[in-house]
Amino acid sequence: MKAEANTWLLLTKLEQDRRSTLERTQLDGSMMTTDDDNADGVIYRTPGEISSQLMQRDVELRQNEIVTRWLEETAEMGIEMTLERFNYVATKTTGQAKTVSEFDPDSTSRQKKQLHPQDAEHEDRLFRQIWSLIRCGNTQEAQEVCRECGQYWRGASLIGGEPYQHPLLMSHIPMGNMEDAAQGNPHRLAWKFAAYRLSQEKSINSYERAIYASLSGNVDPMLDVGTSWEDHLWANFKALYTSKLETKMKEESAKHLFSVNTSLATFLPKFLKTEEGIIAELKTSPNITVRQEAADKYRVIQSHIILATLNNLFLEINQWIHSSSQRKGPLLRFAAHLVLFYYGQGLPSNSEHTPVLHACQNILSARRIGKVEIEKTQEARSVRH
Repeated sequence: MKAEANTWLLLTKLEQDRRSTLERTQLDGSMMTTDDDNADGVIYRTPGEISSQLMQRDVELRQNEIVTRWLEETAEMGIEMTLERFNYVATKTTGQAKTVSEFDPDSTSRQKKQLHPQDAEHEDRLFRQIWSLIRCGNTQEAQEVCRECGQYWRGASLIGGEPYQHPLLMSHIPMGNMEDAAQGNPHRLAWKFAAYRLSQEKSINSYERAIYASLSGNVDPMLDVGTSWEDHLWANFKALYTSKLETKMKEESAKHLFSVNTSLATFLPKFLKTEEGIIAELKTSPNITVRQEAADKYRVIQSHIILATLNNLFLEINQWIHSSSQRKGPLLRFAAHLVLFYYGQGLPSNSEHTPVLHACQNILSARRIGKVEIEKTQEARSVRH
């Protein structure tokens, strides 16, 4: 039932956005505002404003984010471990030639040496916990874990990606108290580039690489630690969203006098896959678990919902209806409700899908009749006793 609930949640989030987009398009005649080329006379926008306006205008970018947030919201949190503050005591006292002699965050990569196994195990537990929280979209909790372990600098390193804005620099200055109102990181691209470089460092823990890969849009380290179809889908959509946002922000920044130095964006990873390409790639993933899960019926439905390929979804459901192995069970009942939902929304209107609609109506009618008969039988039995 969890897969069904997750699918309805995805459907609700995407359809609400698609409906509101359609309504605005019909009302305005176009989703593009007159903001292009400084048509409104504003030539000074902060990165925060540019990011916010992109999310309002760009349908694909917004829906990429919706899918990413859905995958975070429905992710299962890994086993939470009790972590204590640690100071690398074992490494400091061992005195071995193979262990680091300095204890700053970059010592292992700089000295090309290792931590003591006891400290390395403790770090691995910390990285796994942080990764699990980020995978669930809980960056603030991940920061708290870092602070509890005495690694305040690591907690701070997780939050440099928010575009900078300040009321006094905005094109439309808001009313109210503006003290301490600055938000985001004015050096966001430098932070993101540093996170990307760290995610490329082969000598560090694989989960630490994945953590900073998720912050910079570097897909491969995330795939290395992902174990499920959802993990791999999230990693790809996270990279897709990050790459699109950086590209579009660079384009928009060039139109305004206020423009952060975007030269570092050139060195960030470019993600060239499309949504369709991502879904297709997971079906042939070298990871056998991901490949098998991609064929799961609920995940097939979720893929069609994400891609808005309703005709193909109806064809799939039609095959399941006429498959002897799929004629009963919660999947077919769910699929029938899904078909009726889309027909109730006026989609799709293709006449070739009319038999599918009738079949789904028959399935639900049969289930209702069966439920009524069961209730009558139970009632009769209770009367006899």
